[in-house]
Amino acid sequence: MSSTNSELQRELADWRERVESIAPTLRAHGRESVELRTLAPGSVAALEEIEAFKLSGPREVGGLDAHPTTQLEAFVDLARADVSAGWCTMVQSMVAGLAGAHLRDGEVLDRAFGSSYPKFSGTTNPEGTAQPCEDGYRLNGRWSYASGIRHCDWVLGGVRLLDEHGQQRTDEQGAPLWTAMAIPTDGIEIEDSWHVTGLQGTGSPHYRANDLVLSGDHQMPFGGANPRRGSAWFDIPMTTFLVVGVAASCIGIAERALEVFREHSTRVRFSTGKAVGMRSAVRNDYSVAAHGVEAARVYAGHVLAGAWEQRQRGEPITRADESRIRAMGSWVGDVCLDAVRSCYRGLGAAANFSDHPMDQINRDMLAASNHVFISQINYELDGARRLAPD
Repeated sequence: MSSTNSELQRELADWRERVESIAPTLRAHGRESVELRTLAPGSVAALEEIEAFKLSGPREVGGLDAHPTTQLEAFVDLARADVSAGWCTMVQSMVAGLAGAHLRDGEVLDRAFGSSYPKFSGTTNPEGTAQPCEDGYRLNGRWSYASGIRHCDWVLGGVRLLDEHGQQRTDEQGAPLWTAMAIPTDGIEIEDSWHVTGLQGTGSPHYRANDLVLSGDHQMPFGGANPRRGSAWFDIPMTTFLVVGVAASCIGIAERALEVFREHSTRVRFSTGKAVGMRSAVRNDYSVAAHGVEAARVYAGHVLAGAWEQRQRGEPITRADESRIRAMGSWVGDVCLDAVRSCYRGLGAAANFSDHPMDQINRDMLAASNHVFISQINYELDGARRLAPD
C-alpha cells in the first residue's frame, strides 16, 4: 500500500489509466450483462486484463493492497463506466481480500491463491450452519446476494456454528456464534433466482449447500481484527473494509446519471416547447445534484484517508470510528439517490421506457440504495454515539 502522497498520486493515476483503457469495453457489454443477469464474459476478461480483482488483496497472496482512496476512486470510475462491472469488481476484489488476509495457512489457502489469483463472491449474513463432523464441518444452508458468483471460483458464506448435537453454540453472554467458510463454487448449487428490477447484470442469486463437508482450514472470521496477512488496513472492522465499495458504486451510478442527463438535455419537451436543459428549475436541480455528488466523492475519500492514517499510526478503528464510517456510506448513498431521482424526473416521461439509459440507471440506484451497508440504521448507530455522554 502506498505510504507517501507522491506514491498515492502515482497509484491513483495508474488506476485512472487502467480503468479508462477498458471503460469502452465495459460500457459496450453493459446491456449484455443485464440480459444475461450476470456479468458478461467480455467484461470479466477486461477486468482481469487490468488486474482489477486484485485491487483490495494482501500482497502476500498476490493482491495489490491499494490505498483505500485508490480503491474508492477505481470502483467509482468502474461503476460510472458500467454499474454491473463496478459492483462485481468491488465484491470480488474485497471478498478475496478478506479471504487472503484471514484464511489460515494450509491447503485451502494454497488451493485458492496458489496458482492464480481467485475471484470470490460472498454474503455476510449467517444464513447457513456448520456442524462439526469427522472431517471438519458439515455445511447446510441457502445464502442470498452472491454478486458475480457465476464467474467466481469461491464464495464466502456466513454460518452459524452448531455443536455435535446440532444445537446453536453461544458465547458467554448467550449470543449465537458465527463465522465464515470459504466454499468452492463447484461444491454448491447456484439457483436461477436473480429476477430483480435493478442491478440485474451483477448476477447476485441464491446458492445452496447440502451436507457439504469441508475441512477446518475453510473456516475464517468474516474480516475484522487480527488478520494473518496484509497491511494495517486489514486490521479493521469488516463493515469499514467493505463500505468503501458500496459507497463508491453509488457515486459511480450517480455520476453516470449526470452524464446521461447532460447528453439528453437538448430534447424538446412537448409541454413547454423548450429543451429540457433550458428550464431554469431544471438547471437549478442539476447544479444541486452535481454539487452533491462531487461532495460525496470528496467526503468519502476524506473519511477513508483519515481511517487509513489512523491505522498507519497504529491506532485502532474504534466503535465510534466505525459508526461514523458506516454513516458516511449511508449519507453518500442518500445523496446519490437524490441526484439520480432528480435526473430521472428532469428528463420527463421519456425516461420511463426500458430502452432509455436513465431508466436502467434509476433502477440500479434504487437497488443499490437498499444495501445493508448504507441503510438508515447506520445513522441511528452514529447518532447514538455522537449523543452519548462524555
